[in-house]
Amino acid sequence: MKKEIKVSVAVRDQIADKYGVSRQAVWAALTYITRGARPDSMRRDALALGGRYIEENFMPTCTCQHTETGIIQTFAAGVVLTITQGDAVITKNDEVVARYDQIDVAGWGALCAQAQRLAETGMLDMAS
Repeated sequence: MKKEIKVSVAVRDQIADKYGVSRQAVWAALTYITRGARPDSMRRDALALGGRYIEENFMPTCTCQHTETGIIQTFAAGVVLTITQGDAVITKNDEVVARYDQIDVAGWGALCAQAQRLAETGMLDMAS
């Protein structure tokens, strides 16, 4: 699965200046090659500055149930993503882990990826 945060060159330069790193270091953070507190902060800044999260070739491992009011996706380890009228909730073992308002189709894919990571690792990656 390939994921990336797309930003303009100007935003990339702005992030590089803020963190005192090269443009290559920013690129590595925005393409999820590097991990840690600093790359996570760079990704959050990129999104706050208008960056667009893109994910390719992701196929969640879950069951999917369509209801009258929305979609329920059940992952391993008790993780469930429920989307009802555009709002989403991720639960683990019936406890709410995260809530999201007004999810569009692109956002739904990102939430599926988060739920999948939670099921696989036990951690919710809020930076993606």
